Amino acid sequence: MHLVALNLTDLFLSLWRGTMECDSSDDIETWDFAVFRNVELWKWHGAYVGGTRPYLPGIFDCPPRDVADKLTSGYKSQEFLTYFCGLAPALLYGILPEKYWCHFCKLISSLRILHQHKITSEEIIETTINLNSSVKEFEELYYCRRKDRLHFCRPCMHAVIHVPPESRRIGPHPLLTQYTLEHTIGNLGEEIKQPSQPYANLSQRGVRRAQVNALKVAVPELDSTSELQRNPSLAVALDGGYELRHARDKRPYTMTLAESQAFWSYLQQHDNKVIQIYRWARLALPNGHIARSFWSERNKSIDKLRISRNVKIQLDKHMGYAEVQFYFRVTINGVTQNLALVSLYSEPDQNLLQASFKTVWACHYQGQNALKVIKINAIKAVVGMVPFPVGSYTQEQNIQQRPCFVVEKIGLERDTEMQRENGDAN
Repeated sequence: MHLVALNLTDLFLSLWRGTMECDSSDDIETWDFAVFRNVELWKWHGAYVGGTRPYLPGIFDCPPRDVADKLTSGYKSQEFLTYFCGLAPALLYGILPEKYWCHFCKLISSLRILHQHKITSEEIIETTINLNSSVKEFEELYYCRRKDRLHFCRPCMHAVIHVPPESRRIGPHPLLTQYTLEHTIGNLGEEIKQPSQPYANLSQRGVRRAQVNALKVAVPELDSTSELQRNPSLAVALDGGYELRHARDKRPYTMTLAESQAFWSYLQQHDNKVIQIYRWARLALPNGHIARSFWSERNKSIDKLRISRNVKIQLDKHMGYAEVQFYFRVTINGVTQNLALVSLYSEPDQNLLQASFKTVWACHYQGQNALKVIKINAIKAVVGMVPFPVGSYTQEQNIQQRPCFVVEKIGLERDTEMQRENGDAN
């Protein structure tokens, strides 16, 4: 938690804002990386970060606030993490000089992998190479091997190169961070009811928790609380851990011609017949995400919304992104199929994707021109789709027509992998 969400962010923001101590033999005017010395640019950037809140779904527990206004006002580590690893690679495009932006993206690509709950040997090798390269480039770009800039080389920048081998030795980073430890301490502290001997009480609570967890792992049938909490009375449980949840149409909904054509295309038939179905508004995923739909969010104002209808999907071993229009169930040849009507986002800008070390997935919303019916189990996670600001990448003034970039919650790759292991049959 401290290494990435606090120490590294403080280091880079101090450099970009030009607040790092400048030695008398150095000249701050030569710091071409200190782009946020421009106060107006820094305020604009912070305001745009705070304005991304409606586009980040509820799975982002603490969406980042205005980083320029709230930086010293209790900015939480989760806010730093979402800003630094999620938003910054795209929002800094065209603001940071290209060589600094590419270096930053290379660093972020490795940090995202290290925050997964499950890491392959190939990924550890990749991150080791990239982090070693990033540290070397940091010294060449920022420190410039000058003794009057030696204080730029904080321990945190060197510490990151030890994370990949330690992940192989003791496990992935998220399972060992303060997030896990502090959450557990908080839960155990809530269970203490007697004021006398609090530490002995806390110790025994920890022992009891470990025993209960061991029993639940050995005999999963004993863990009934999670199902009771997870399944609302009106939910429809589906295979693979998915659940359809209300709202639901009270009367049959007649599909539009474009929607009907997408459905017949799914069936690989050619028919102009308009069909009727009952729409569902929400879908619970096996990883705990709640995916909503355009139908359920269409009448809410943007300032009162956390858009949760954009999802990551897997079609024929190809990952993509889509906006869910609604969910529905149909019976075909006596078999009930659970489906979703989605609008596919365009393919990413390959030049930007490669230049950013795959940290910036830029795409366009295609609306009714890219409707497709998919099986519900093709939906893997809920993601954020944030419009690009007007600047180097786009000059489009209408925010509805601007290209978007994907913001995934840290650790999302692990969620997708878990779904494959749990099975996708529907």
